[in-house]
Amino acid sequence: MNIYEFGDLEKRSTATPLPSEAIVFNGVSLDEQLPYYRTLNVSGRENFERSLNTVETSGDGEFFLSSKLNANTITVTYTIETRNADDFNETFTNLKKFLLGEEVEFYFMDEPEYTRTGTVTKLENPTAGAFDVVGTFEISMSNPFRHGQRKTITGGETLVINDPQLYYKQSAEKIILTIKTATKPFVLNVDNDYNLTLTGGLPDNSNLVIDFNGNTLTSSGTNKLTDMDILKSNIFELKIKNGQRITAKGAGYIELQYRVQIL
Repeated sequence: MNIYEFGDLEKRSTATPLPSEAIVFNGVSLDEQLPYYRTLNVSGRENFERSLNTVETSGDGEFFLSSKLNANTITVTYTIETRNADDFNETFTNLKKFLLGEEVEFYFMDEPEYTRTGTVTKLENPTAGAFDVVGTFEISMSNPFRHGQRKTITGGETLVINDPQLYYKQSAEKIILTIKTATKPFVLNVDNDYNLTLTGGLPDNSNLVIDFNGNTLTSSGTNKLTDMDILKSNIFELKIKNGQRITAKGAGYIELQYRVQIL
């Protein structure tokens, strides 16, 4: 990561090139909106840490049960360069205002195609009383992945996921189906690992929307959660991966929406 040279103490011209790692947090480009602020460097973007769930055995080593990726922390180092208390206090007040919010999206100028989600948990100005300072703020990412562009895959009664960018099992956003032929009960399968059964079935020329972000299940605007056979349905636990097949008897059209996750 590069350390960038300090600019002139006067308010920067809009023509001044932005640092490559300039951050856009919650829709606000800090380097553009704060005239005396400049991003110097960013650390932690490439890091990841995995926790193991193991049990001790009587032999060598341990018995592996499972693992999970831990939350990640990104640290942004910045400078604020002013000549008086008024400019400094205004800049710092606005910086704190822009960094408010929980689980907000942000991205860096050198990879605008990927967004992350996080919460600023710490902001430091280590040089109290000075008007020309270098400080840091930390962004805690409860979800350690960065997200690419939203993608859509479509199919008929069967949909095959063919996306080599799906390196990791990840959540979907929506599955949308158009029902061509009435079926009762209605059954949807994802490689027999994830299933949905609606005991009352679905009529022809209807639709079904499975919204994984909102945990809702609707058909033509009507809530269908009460019609779901709980013992035969685990669709809201769905993790998609490359090569999976989604099948639904009676469906004329299946659409899968998701965003690629990359560490």
